[in-house]
Amino acid sequence: MTKCLEELPEWIDEFRWDQFKIHRKALGPKKMTDYAEYLIVERLRKFKEEGYDPNILLDVAIERGWKGIFVPHDMKKTKTRGAWGLDPDHQMQIALEEFKKGK
Repeated sequence: MTKCLEELPEWIDEFRWDQFKIHRKALGPKKMTDYAEYLIVERLRKFKEEGYDPNILLDVAIERGWKGIFVPHDMKKTKTRGAWGLDPDHQMQIALEEFKKGK
């Protein structure tokens, strides 16, 4: 028995998810399987835990013509402030940690 996506997590915008599925379909004749949807959502969950905004990652994948979800090099977290694509809650957590350290 393979795992399937039972419902879309609330932190993924339904419109963006639908657009990503349309995008995937336009890239090739093969349908995205239920298991592939599950795997992509799990990847988005991992990136969310690392502080990235899953909805921005969906937009980037569509914009760049990708079938999968990746964190682009120009979006990867750096020690400099203001890296785009980071989740605002995660940014606040980083700022509070830096404040406590006196930075």
